[in-house]
Amino acid sequence: MLTTYLAASSFIISCSIAPVSTGVDLAQLDGWDIVLAPDAIASEVYAAEEFRDHLVLAGAPELPIVRTAKRPGRHVFIGSSHDMQRSPVGFSTDGFGSDDLRIVVRDDHIAIAGGRPRGTLYGVYTFLEDYLGIRFVTADFTHVPPVGHYRNIGPIDRFYQPPLIWRWADFKSNYVRPDFAARLRLNADAVSTGRSTRIKRMPIGSTDWSIVGKYGGRSSTEMVLHNLQHLIPPDRYAEEHPEYYQMWEGEKLVIQRYADGRFVEGLQPCLSHPDVRQIITTNVLDKMAKTPDQLNVNVGQNDSSKYCDCDRCAAIDNYEGSPSGSVITMTNLVADAVARNYPGRMVGTFAYSYSEEPPKHLRPRENVLIWYCQHQCFIHAADDPSCERNVIQYDRIKRWSQLTDNLYLWTYYFSHDRRGFQLPLPNLQWIQRDFRSFAALGIKGLFTQAFSSSRGNEFEGLRNYILSRMMWDPTQNAKQLMDEWLDLYYGPAARPIRRWLWRLHDRALASGLHRHCLGGRYDEYGLDESDVQAGFDAIDEAMTLADSDAVRTRVELASIWAYRAALEPVWYVTADKSVEPEVAKQVRPFAIKFFELCRKHGVERVASGGYFAMEKMEIRLKDHLGAW
Repeated sequence: MLTTYLAASSFIISCSIAPVSTGVDLAQLDGWDIVLAPDAIASEVYAAEEFRDHLVLAGAPELPIVRTAKRPGRHVFIGSSHDMQRSPVGFSTDGFGSDDLRIVVRDDHIAIAGGRPRGTLYGVYTFLEDYLGIRFVTADFTHVPPVGHYRNIGPIDRFYQPPLIWRWADFKSNYVRPDFAARLRLNADAVSTGRSTRIKRMPIGSTDWSIVGKYGGRSSTEMVLHNLQHLIPPDRYAEEHPEYYQMWEGEKLVIQRYADGRFVEGLQPCLSHPDVRQIITTNVLDKMAKTPDQLNVNVGQNDSSKYCDCDRCAAIDNYEGSPSGSVITMTNLVADAVARNYPGRMVGTFAYSYSEEPPKHLRPRENVLIWYCQHQCFIHAADDPSCERNVIQYDRIKRWSQLTDNLYLWTYYFSHDRRGFQLPLPNLQWIQRDFRSFAALGIKGLFTQAFSSSRGNEFEGLRNYILSRMMWDPTQNAKQLMDEWLDLYYGPAARPIRRWLWRLHDRALASGLHRHCLGGRYDEYGLDESDVQAGFDAIDEAMTLADSDAVRTRVELASIWAYRAALEPVWYVTADKSVEPEVAKQVRPFAIKFFELCRKHGVERVASGGYFAMEKMEIRLKDHLGAW
């Protein structure tokens, strides 16, 4: 009995004196180094440099970057290496996805490593944000708080796998500044942009990481665009084979031409015609061979609300309860050919316009990805049962998610329909709820269409920040992100701008109106002249509170959006109409100031496309208000 007691006592004592892991004081990094593997790839080297440089900006010492750990402790391991795996914070990254990361902090060691090619880099940005409080506010403004005299963190052992494997926010700064896009952990791209030529994709199955460069490249998944006109071009086939193209309500649309002889835009092929299927399949396989870095080749319907309703197509669609029947039937046939010739590769297609409603019986093949274009009401949450449009949209998304594990969303976060790039759009309040709903449905990726070819548009920096951060981690609090961005960007001038922004959202919701995703006029949101005045009042107050020239410049840029709202009474007047003299007299000073500020701040467009260039809009309003 005594022997047992002594043994137990010895166990208790040994447990009580066992070493307890401690964290790391980031304010006391003198004598530390950053350890990279001898074979570190470019993005891991860049990750180490980003870690070092941002620490210096925070007031910490500049740590040397080495390739070998030559002492027992005081190391920051960036990326997986033999030294890291043998250390007290060691782990293997085998099986990590391309963006997955793990952070371990304890006992005078820090390890940040992830899957190749981007996981380690994204791990560094996650560490800088979460443990040093750094914020990547805009492409030209990074908030770096001082590390201070004491900043203890840990012990930490954290693994993160982003629920969305494909993420892109469609803002100009993300295209022209790949360093900023990487800091926001945006890993994709739209199609055929300037970014596409600079930021490469890995060939499927390759491990030659030198291809993707220091930002880690971009996802090999290609977003779906309207490309059937390229896979079976009417200019090549329509004259000899008009039967290759759609019937619509008893008429062959191929006979319709524009005055210059071009076929009508959006002309769809007949997806049930055997020759059409073969031509499309052949061209898809040919493109597969030419794009080894692209996971999927797409068969995206053309941009039209009219589909082929010939007897063959109609029979399929009637049985499936939707025109998506003929779309998925043809896509599955192409996918079967791809599976035979290119195992592991995929075919993408749209659920868009007439094909939004999923088929009743068909299931997309396992190597088919679906890109659903979400035409929701932006005033209400995507899953709001009180909004009829969103009830329909959310139900369709949910049913598609039950048919495929490869569902992506194309969403809209800009005001395009009424030439409204600069008109404040109250559609930020549901981002958190919507993105969490999408993640819960198993959505694989999000494309948030916005202002890809312009700048100076309403709250674009704030939009980019919230959308990007929420795509990376939908569990974050979007309201806190909004407040954080406003406070950092506008400083003491944030309060009135925040009040203005929330007034627009609250008033739109209280109106009881519903408005589709591409924006509209102020009255279509339930807003009026009082909201215009609230904008001017907010700008005036913010300008008095601004405490630096930089903040005053930012507030001045925001004033463009208030002036644009003031132009609502004349903005939509067509060339064949006139403006009442009293209205013209009242609005003209606002127009002069609006265009003056747009020139000063380099604002280029009022909507997507060259037709909507700012100078054209100015000429148009001068015709109604008188030259200035």
